[in-house]
Amino acid sequence: MTTPVNDSKFKDTIISEIGEISISNTQKYRVLVVRDNETRDTCISAQKWWRKGDDTPWLAGKGFKLSASEAEELGELLVKGSLEVRN
Repeated sequence: MTTPVNDSKFKDTIISEIGEISISNTQKYRVLVVRDNETRDTCISAQKWWRKGDDTPWLAGKGFKLSASEAEELGELLVKGSLEVRN
């Protein structure tokens, strides 16, 4: 499901939505493929999004913009960390 972006602070162009993880009715993580409108680079955006209530628009919070190789490396480290925490 694509979440509309009504956030004037979010300046990137969304190419595709990879997925999202709901934290609550007012918070979620989103992973997007975006075009950075300043550099024109295509990258992966991993950000926390929030809203004040169910009837308010989602706003981009803090996060990362990663190249494909950076995202792969970070993904491997996150899996390694999750395995360590689970054991």
